[in-house]
Amino acid sequence: MSDKWFGLGEVCLSPAGDWDVVNSKCISLFISKCLGLGIIAGSAIVKVPQIMKIMAKRSTLGLSALMFHLELIGYIIMLAYAYRQKFPFVAYGEYVFLFAQNFFILFLFAYYGKGLTMTYWAQVKLYVGFTGLLVFIIPNETVSLLVLRIIPIVIASRLPQIYSN
Repeated sequence: MSDKWFGLGEVCLSPAGDWDVVNSKCISLFISKCLGLGIIAGSAIVKVPQIMKIMAKRSTLGLSALMFHLELIGYIIMLAYAYRQKFPFVAYGEYVFLFAQNFFILFLFAYYGKGLTMTYWAQVKLYVGFTGLLVFIIPNETVSLLVLRIIPIVIASRLPQIYSN
């Protein structure tokens, strides 16, 4: 069962059903899977220090909310694309955790800023709606084109933070 989840069974099992650990394809695939899981694990905690700092100071002063909004849009596009392409979780799992952390940081912007106003809840609804559109309604070709726009979105997301500092 675990070989199916980890995706090694077809490459690493010998015809007799034993693990073929000297197979170079098996070793390469195993290393690739481990690196993917390492990236996911790292992304699960990458923004935790920033979140802790915001919570300790009870302020988002010096941070650009626009940067986090633009990053969130990029993560939504990547998640929708990976989901629709049926990629394995190790290929896109980091975006799940980065999305969640960014979403929480935006929550902290609202919480420590003007509070959880109607504007905040409208933004949440827009993100949910945008995600639904990308995952279920917008054609695959359009989502694929949006993926090509991720790099400019990520670069643009950094500009407000650079400008504010």
